[in-house]
Order: sequence, then C-alpha cells, then structure tokens
Amino acid sequence: MAWAAFEQDALAIVEGSPTAYGSSPGVMRTFCGRCGTPLTLSDQRFPEEVYVALASFDNPEALPPEFHIWRSHRLSWLETTDDLPRYTQFKSDGVVE
Repeated sequence: MAWAAFEQDALAIVEGSPTAYGSSPGVMRTFCGRCGTPLTLSDQRFPEEVYVALASFDNPEALPPEFHIWRSHRLSWLETTDDLPRYTQFKSDGVVE
C-alpha cells in the first residue's frame, strides 16, 4: 500500500465524514463508509503525521515515492526495481536493507 505523509494539521476533510476503525493498538484507519476505499492512517507513535492512501488521490502521479518501509513484511514474490532507500521497518528506525 502506498501512502503520502502529511502534517496532521495540514489535512482537512472538506466533504463527508470518513468511517474510523482502530485496526491495531494505537492505529486508527479511516475509509469511505459508502464504497470502502481506504483513506487515512494515524499512528500514536507519530502523532504529528497522518498518512493518506495514494490511491485515493485524483492525481497520485504527483506524489512519487521517496523510500520503501516495512520491507521486513513484504511478500516474498514482490520486488521493486527502483533505487530508492529501503527500510526494514520505519524510516525513523534507520535500519536500511
């Protein structure tokens, strides 16, 4: 899943109200209650950030990736071929593959 990170205060929902779901301890996800599209993810470990599902943007091409995270949980048959940095878990953990 590709996400774009924003400062929590910079995000405003201008129409409707997403449905929220606590997917794991400290993690809140939102999605469209009508169609089920994933929208955001907030994590208590990073309270100043909110992650927006790239697939929910009108123009996701405008936000190319800068790095890959959670490589420790990737599917064995999925391999990216770019030269972007790869982190075992979070970028802030600093562990690069």
